[in-house]
Amino acid sequence: SKWELILSWLTLPIDIDAIRNVLKSMVYFRFLPTLLKGFICVQTKGLDKAVEIYEDAIEKAPGFIPLYCLLGDIYQTLGQFDNAITEYKMAIWLDCLNISAYRHLCYSYEEVGDYDNAVETYEKLITETFKFIKHSKSNLHFSAISVVTSAASGRSGNRLRISAADLRE
Repeated sequence: SKWELILSWLTLPIDIDAIRNVLKSMVYFRFLPTLLKGFICVQTKGLDKAVEIYEDAIEKAPGFIPLYCLLGDIYQTLGQFDNAITEYKMAIWLDCLNISAYRHLCYSYEEVGDYDNAVETYEKLITETFKFIKHSKSNLHFSAISVVTSAASGRSGNRLRISAADLRE
């Protein structure tokens, strides 16, 4: 609501976590031209040019996670799954709870026939997410469970069943 928005703006100067989140979000503006250029290349089927743009951006600013994920997505589209695996691993190394990178990494492993690593990666995702859930003091439990459940189901159609008892320490 409008009232909540006004209150959030008024409390921003004294909320340290909110200030950190705002500053972290502002980093995206720095990369907006690069992201737009790459997006246009992808949409116009200039995937090789998009790879060059994102690789150049990563060299200039290593550690910006979305660039690794975007580059991995392009490599997947090009059928270069080994390169995609490298990029998704880097994204996960930088952010161990990047669910999208885990899922795409598993897909790449499946495409190259490396099912052992795909299963291991799904297990790692579930383990890391449960660590986060158990130590979190917020009410993210049920939304995180649904994300893990959908990630763990993969393409096999099997569903992971999680009860509230699984979350208790």
